[in-house]
Amino acid sequence: MRPVLEVADIFRRHGEAFRAAQRSHLSRDQRRVMTAVEACRSRLIDCEGGTVRFHWKDYRAHDKHKVISLQADEFIRRFLLHVLPSGFRRIRYFGFLANTHRTAKLIQIRAALDTPEPPPKVPSVGYREIYATLTGRRLDVCPCCGGRMIEVGTLPRTPPVSRATPRCDSS
Repeated sequence: MRPVLEVADIFRRHGEAFRAAQRSHLSRDQRRVMTAVEACRSRLIDCEGGTVRFHWKDYRAHDKHKVISLQADEFIRRFLLHVLPSGFRRIRYFGFLANTHRTAKLIQIRAALDTPEPPPKVPSVGYREIYATLTGRRLDVCPCCGGRMIEVGTLPRTPPVSRATPRCDSS
């Protein structure tokens, strides 16, 4: 069984160099978090030679777990993107707009404030209707004869043609 690796270990090994390089960019709270970081043991694999390897979940590939290797300073930089300054709260987990009871709580708030229900959402309009309202011309009407144009199909894109760079002949 491999020893447990913690984010704090990475900060201990590479944090001082990162702090020295980023001294003017780090806030007091970020420095505080770097010195006293909680362990996130489940994702870290190892940290050797200035490279950190960890598991991550790829949501685009149907929640597949993958392993990524990053330089230690890049790992620390990405980790600190998730640190909020003291006094701030993550809104998505807090308050009446949290997902769990949002609809019920908004109904209660509207009743307490005696506000009417918002108007229903307007269905999204396609690009053809937006173009017609902005320009006054319709895309499905032929500009020459005024007849209705029907979309038959789309042409596949051709790859761009690479052109040879012109040569300067000074002779």
